[in-house]
Amino acid sequence: AGTMNAADNYKTDLIEEDEDRVILMTHDIKPPFLDGRMVFTTQMEAVQVVRDPTSDFAKLSKKGSAILKHIRERNDKTKMRERFWELAGSKLGNLMKIDKEKERAKERELFGGKDDVDVDRTVLKDDGEVDYRESNKYARMLSGANEKISTFARTKTIQQQKEFLPIFDIRDELMTVIRDNRIIIVVGETGSGKTTQLTQYIYEEGYTRNGIIGCTQPRRVAAVSVAKRVAEEMGEELGNKIGYSIRFED
Repeated sequence: AGTMNAADNYKTDLIEEDEDRVILMTHDIKPPFLDGRMVFTTQMEAVQVVRDPTSDFAKLSKKGSAILKHIRERNDKTKMRERFWELAGSKLGNLMKIDKEKERAKERELFGGKDDVDVDRTVLKDDGEVDYRESNKYARMLSGANEKISTFARTKTIQQQKEFLPIFDIRDELMTVIRDNRIIIVVGETGSGKTTQLTQYIYEEGYTRNGIIGCTQPRRVAAVSVAKRVAEEMGEELGNKIGYSIRFED
């Protein structure tokens, strides 16, 4: 004891290191032209897109011509006879004993024999009222047979129409390519039969024994029309072997 001086004692305190601290200060500043307190323009009205707003062209573009007004009024009158306003088939119509067929006959006579609403495609609820949601689905819009308009469709059978398509000439080659490859890309012109015929060729080759054939379409109407066309060509009823599925449709 006493052999060491106090100056020789080592410092046991931790050595403080000099650190550079960065202090950030945030300021929520909005530019003067966005805070709404100051107005930096003397033009309070919207900019005119035309040189003379009182000109005839400018007025007609906003109001429309007399012909357009007449067509609009005529269309509005035609819409008034939609099924929503008909009493026949509703509860009130049943109480008033209104005959549906007589009302439809009056409409056909009044509008020159034309009937815009198809009774066969109308769905009724359990209480006898019209179910407009079910009646206006795409499947019911296309449930009737397609009317053959062109001379080719009237004079040729469905089988002859299928064999007339360009894809029919390379059917065997396509089936060989499909058997040998997992993924193929077929490029062809519109109406060549890529969608309606390829699915039938694959079905005829027996690929549906272990699965189903899927064909995507970008639009709802296209999905329904393609499925309906394939069902007609195969002689099947839409919804049995051939069907379609649309997102967000109950």
